[in-house]
Amino acid sequence: MVTTKHEFYTRHNPDRPLCTVHPDNLALRGSNGSPGIHDTELPGQSHVASDSDDEEALGPLAEADAARDDDTSAVRNFLKRPHSETVDEEEDSPGDVRSHWNGPQVEDPTILAEILQDTVDDEDPLPNDAPDSALHFPEEDILDRCGVDDDLFASASPAGSSRDDYVFPQNIASNLLVKEVAIYELRTKLEMKLTDAAFNEILRGKKFILNEQHGEPNNYPESLAACRKILGIEDVWEYSVHYCPNCYAMYSKLQRKDWRHHKNETCSTPGCDERRFECRKTNAGESVYPRKYFIYFGVEKAILSSYAEGQFPAVRAMPNARAKDDIWNGELVKRMNAHEHLGGELLQEEDVIAADGSPAKLRKCGLLDVGFDGAQIWNHKQYSMGFLVMRYWDVPFEIRGKAAFTMLLGLYPEDVKQGKMQDIFMAPFVEEMLKLGTEGMWVYDSYLQKRYESKWFLGTVSADTPARNTIGKFSGVSGYRADYRSLFEGAKFSNINSEGTYFTGYVSPVKQRMFFGDRTVLAYDASLILNHAKSLDLARRVQDGVVINGTLQKLPANVAGRHGIPPLASLSYFDLHFGYLLPWIHAGPWGILKNFWKHLLRDYTGQAPALVISKAGRKQMSERAKYLVLTSDMGRPYTDIVKYKGTWVMENWLHWAETFSPVIVHDILQQECPEALEAWMNLRKAFLHYLCSHGWYDHMNADEKEKACCDAKVSIREYARFVEEKLGIQYCTINLRLLAVHSYDQEIQTGPIKHTLEFWVERAIQRYKKWVKDRVVNNPDIFLGQGYLLECALNVASAGERDVQKMFPRAGRVAHEDTMMDDDGQYIHLVGPGKYVKVPRAGRAALEDTMMDDDGQYIHLVGPGQYVKVEETFVDKLHVLEEFLRGIGRNDIAAGLQMASRPVSVHVFQRAQIELEVFHSKEYHRTTTRCSHHVCYQLKDDAPSTKRFGRVVRYYKMDAFLGTS
Repeated sequence: MVTTKHEFYTRHNPDRPLCTVHPDNLALRGSNGSPGIHDTELPGQSHVASDSDDEEALGPLAEADAARDDDTSAVRNFLKRPHSETVDEEEDSPGDVRSHWNGPQVEDPTILAEILQDTVDDEDPLPNDAPDSALHFPEEDILDRCGVDDDLFASASPAGSSRDDYVFPQNIASNLLVKEVAIYELRTKLEMKLTDAAFNEILRGKKFILNEQHGEPNNYPESLAACRKILGIEDVWEYSVHYCPNCYAMYSKLQRKDWRHHKNETCSTPGCDERRFECRKTNAGESVYPRKYFIYFGVEKAILSSYAEGQFPAVRAMPNARAKDDIWNGELVKRMNAHEHLGGELLQEEDVIAADGSPAKLRKCGLLDVGFDGAQIWNHKQYSMGFLVMRYWDVPFEIRGKAAFTMLLGLYPEDVKQGKMQDIFMAPFVEEMLKLGTEGMWVYDSYLQKRYESKWFLGTVSADTPARNTIGKFSGVSGYRADYRSLFEGAKFSNINSEGTYFTGYVSPVKQRMFFGDRTVLAYDASLILNHAKSLDLARRVQDGVVINGTLQKLPANVAGRHGIPPLASLSYFDLHFGYLLPWIHAGPWGILKNFWKHLLRDYTGQAPALVISKAGRKQMSERAKYLVLTSDMGRPYTDIVKYKGTWVMENWLHWAETFSPVIVHDILQQECPEALEAWMNLRKAFLHYLCSHGWYDHMNADEKEKACCDAKVSIREYARFVEEKLGIQYCTINLRLLAVHSYDQEIQTGPIKHTLEFWVERAIQRYKKWVKDRVVNNPDIFLGQGYLLECALNVASAGERDVQKMFPRAGRVAHEDTMMDDDGQYIHLVGPGKYVKVPRAGRAALEDTMMDDDGQYIHLVGPGQYVKVEETFVDKLHVLEEFLRGIGRNDIAAGLQMASRPVSVHVFQRAQIELEVFHSKEYHRTTTRCSHHVCYQLKDDAPSTKRFGRVVRYYKMDAFLGTS
């Protein structure tokens, strides 16, 4: 990169730092009869300036040399001649000056004379025939005063850039682009959650300081509007979809600039005169806004933003992005792939080589998981809205829920659940998915460096029960047909203090009146289970009806369990039965698990009832909580379930089932409530299988995995029997039925349930809510939409620009950069067999039954390391280090420690990455979620079954430089 003007010339010809020319080899004449440098005529023809003048046979380097040899001496020679002198063009003009010169072009010779005067004032006057060696003068004197010619500027600048693209247009020594600065400032605004007013004030201050410091104008952006214009960020109102709140009909699309011309438009539905827009008077005049709207950004915009971000195409091309023990091996995807609309394209893969030389997979078709949920924006104010988000099934399951792979699709008002609104709020999404599944879209894969047409399909919908009922138009939780996957009919019971609907049949058969004529069936009767075709038929009978005996009859919605044909039925390949995933997190930890423990810990007076933990037992539980010390890997610390269960969230209940309950309460339950302990062990076994069995079954064959699934099914159904028989009918909720009856089938269709949890929807919504959480804004949806468009624009713009933040000097680095080692691509063997540290694979719990062989364990050190000296780092411990190095077979490094010159390079790192998980050391303090720096290890003399746990203080990387490295 050229950083100064002088460096630009010396790189072209480093042996000639000064200009040397022949004084009489050029002739110059101004176009108005006076001498000039701009309009030079060739012999026998007049010169017409054109772009082709700069396209000579000489290359860029030769052109610069010619410029150094010819132009500046010609200027000096011209200034020393009398203005009345006649110039012989035939002898003195061998060619057009501008055709050999990419340097400064100054139209006014008077200005040029003033510029050059500073160079010659201190020298003796030279005759016209002075020797070449006498005409030497520094080139920078001219360049600094004249500025930089556009041709020279272009040769040292990125293609297509102009002066206005740079922060300092008069100084190419600073090659900082305005766009790069805008990206940095806007990203800072987004991460720091700066208000618009604060952001504008900061930019104005920076621009003023730069003006004062450099004494020259600069193009530093001075407002949010300027930054948005530089990056081309769109207006969120352009993504608004207007609709009539009376008849729920969508208006035609209008650009915002045309709103004013249609401010009197009304609904086109006969009999409806609802106005489309409302007019508001402001200080700037009259403003026009839609009365009712929702915002839809689109799937294509989200996909393009993900590809531009860079991380997504890399992980999507990984061979294990579509793991076998995942949704990709489930019956749902196989059935979709065989559908006539897809024609087998979904599972097609092509073996390719990535840009870095590693093997990769080219997958031109992708599968999406869409989530929908409502959220209250503020705690102190009743305002809620709906979020439509998506994630990719085409990335490894360990990172599917990360922020980089979840995108916002739409924002909806609170009345989205009302009436016909269910028919229109998903219409833009369905229309786009139809187009993406047939026509596809063009994407550029930066990892594979390929541009190809990609098709995308909707695989599943993740939502809790109320949100799923909204999208699928199913009956509510209080309806008799609340189970959307079967024809089972719930009932209301008069002997319990509740008006809700409950679902029994786990112990004894119950009557089914609606479809089976009072026939009694068990909860798991196979004749009750629906499929895609039956679900669609029920919806059509409700909405369109069927002709029976010559009469059109419609099935009541409360009998069919749905209010009509859902919008997603337009996607012929989408499964209306298994496509809506079970809300296991909401129904499990947040439903039946919480209900069970609230029953065991409910308040009582006098003697403790059956299936209730006594006050003495609760006191013992609280005492144990004081001494429970956790590793920081757990994330949320344990809080006493007796006192603080009302504040627990889903993750607390999940940790309770997996980790805390055996330590806190199992022996107490054994003494006081053995029946409850047996039921809890069944429920806990099912929970661990469905939610926490990461890596449990990797070593099993298909039959063994099937047996594990069957055992989990039996366990949760045994718990359902206990609930109906012992705990009470009021706990036989729709949540219990969904999990006990349909979990086994869900695993067959979409793979392990632990990979299809709806946690990601909650996290995505929380991430977007943070943008507006502490703000006071009139339109939160518009504010959130602007933030999302800003994020997408930054992803796209950053793909082709430098990161300004990476240019900052880092504290703690040594002065000599050549001693620093970038760890990108550096892999080291963490430990030798049976020695010291063993790091578990990503996604596995610390307590592994089988320790992995260290020969297959590689760790990627994250971030640039810091160089340290061996003598200072390992004071009084060199003998321990040498023993360790020899034990793992690195005798070259151990021998290097014995040499006086210490030819060993040591770098310290604070983070390490294994596969897709990052492990932090104690010295890393910039964690944003949790700190995973606990590892399982063994000492030299430990038995194979011994497992020790400790914290990683820091990571070292050592290289020996003994001639061969």
